[in-house]
Amino acid sequence: MTYKNHFFKHLMTDTDNETFDIGRAVVFFVVLSMVFMQSWDIIAHSTKFDPQAFGAGVSALLIGLGAYIFGDKKGASIAPTTPPSETK
Repeated sequence: MTYKNHFFKHLMTDTDNETFDIGRAVVFFVVLSMVFMQSWDIIAHSTKFDPQAFGAGVSALLIGLGAYIFGDKKGASIAPTTPPSETK
C-alpha cells in the first residue's frame, strides 16, 4: 500500500485502522465537495472568494467531526482478542 493510500485510509477508518467509519468518510467528502463548489463558483461565475463564509462552514463541519469522534465510545473499548503470550 502506498503512503498516500495509507494516509487516506487512516483518515477514514476507526481506531483499529481497518473498519471504515461512515461519519469520518462523510465529513471528508463534504469538505472536498465544499472546496470543489467554491472553486467552481470562483472559476465559472467569476465571483469573489468569501473566506469568512467558507471558513465558517468548514470549521462547523470540523467541530461536528470532533464532537462525533469524541462521543464515539466504542473506539476506547477495542481490546486484543487473544491474551498476550506468557513465558515462564
